[in-house]
Amino acid sequence: MPPQTPTPILKEVVVAAWRNNADDLCGLGCATPFNEQDPNLMFTVLLDERKECIFARLGLSVMVKGGGSRKQRCFDFVVPLHACSADGPSINYNTVNVSEIEDESIKAAISAARLPKSGQLIRVNFILSQHGEVVTPWKEEARFSTCSDTSLDLLCGLFSLSDSREFDLYMCPSGYARAGLTTIKNLLQGELQEWSPKATGVYGGRNVMTVDREHVESGRKPRNRQKTRTTTSAVEHNSVLMEEPPPYDPAKTHVPRSPPPDIFQRLASPTNSFLAEDSALSDPGSIPEKGNRKGKRKRSDEEREAVRQALTCRLEKWLCLAFRENDRVYEHVILKPFFDETAPTCVDECDTDKFNVGIAFATAVLACDPHGNCDLYWDHKERFFEIVDDMRALILWSLQRNESSEILPWRKLMDMGEAARTLLRTGERDGYDTIKAQITARCVLEGPVR
Repeated sequence: MPPQTPTPILKEVVVAAWRNNADDLCGLGCATPFNEQDPNLMFTVLLDERKECIFARLGLSVMVKGGGSRKQRCFDFVVPLHACSADGPSINYNTVNVSEIEDESIKAAISAARLPKSGQLIRVNFILSQHGEVVTPWKEEARFSTCSDTSLDLLCGLFSLSDSREFDLYMCPSGYARAGLTTIKNLLQGELQEWSPKATGVYGGRNVMTVDREHVESGRKPRNRQKTRTTTSAVEHNSVLMEEPPPYDPAKTHVPRSPPPDIFQRLASPTNSFLAEDSALSDPGSIPEKGNRKGKRKRSDEEREAVRQALTCRLEKWLCLAFRENDRVYEHVILKPFFDETAPTCVDECDTDKFNVGIAFATAVLACDPHGNCDLYWDHKERFFEIVDDMRALILWSLQRNESSEILPWRKLMDMGEAARTLLRTGERDGYDTIKAQITARCVLEGPVR
């Protein structure tokens, strides 16, 4: 059983600022296309029970390619706070006004991250005695292909930050943040040991590996080009900014409400599978529509309107079932892209394929995290979406084999989600595998409808 992850003494959304080897000002942590509301950079500090070992990380998650699919993977800059002391290298923090920050791009990144509260920030200055390192859960082949240039830039920035022995972190001012920073400073009066990443339980008891720039490449290169390029140096301070950030909610300062990336972007290719007519996830009167492929006639206005009505009915029926699990499912933070973009776009464009993919994914997310608390996401970032992807794939595969029978009852899916939560918390997967086997066996025995 993997070790239990202790409650962090500090967990804050941050923007990092530092100077690279060329003395250029760099920044990391602003809002990205992968995360609509909050920055994708988190500063987390953990202590063991005896308060003798410390583990600090600046972590972000990006989409990488592997095994023929896209997966969410966390990359963490392990900050060597154990090497700090009260007399030597250490950390200091103070409250500053946004107007005191001279560089406009860093100021813009902080604003886009919605960190300022009444124009004020906490600035934490780190002076380290040694470089940190970037780690990720163990992988047999130490090669990572990013899914976008933004992902590549984020990782380049993280590598550059890990090379710096002095940097600043900006975070929202709160009593929680000040208490955590004070605790850390007090502990630095004594001697702290390094707490190994595996022992913390952060990675579910898995081993980790150190990642360098040469391990990362752009996944957007043409296939016939030799894979000799390594990533460039640090992301400069021109960070990717949101055009119009949503309203800032100070009540959600130290527990960010939107951890996941734009999850539906990684479901790029439409899947030729449809929700069963008699399934709890579908509209009994809907007619499967496989899209307007090249060479086929275009739908008439009447046909398009019929598809829109069918998709609308299916969405309404799905919501009726979803409300049984969460009466405010429309506020579920992970499903925000589904409600804001995927569902309305698919209905408007009569795109049944992508609508099916979205419904399948939304069902898997709701089963794994019914109330949208995101606790399991923060504690098990990579594994959370691995399980969600596993459930989504099972739903789509089953429905692809048979479009005319009730293959996946709603209650069975919710039970599978409960078993998934047990798997993430304890490592016990018997219940999850049993339900998965039941669903798979039923689908196999019924056979595909041709």
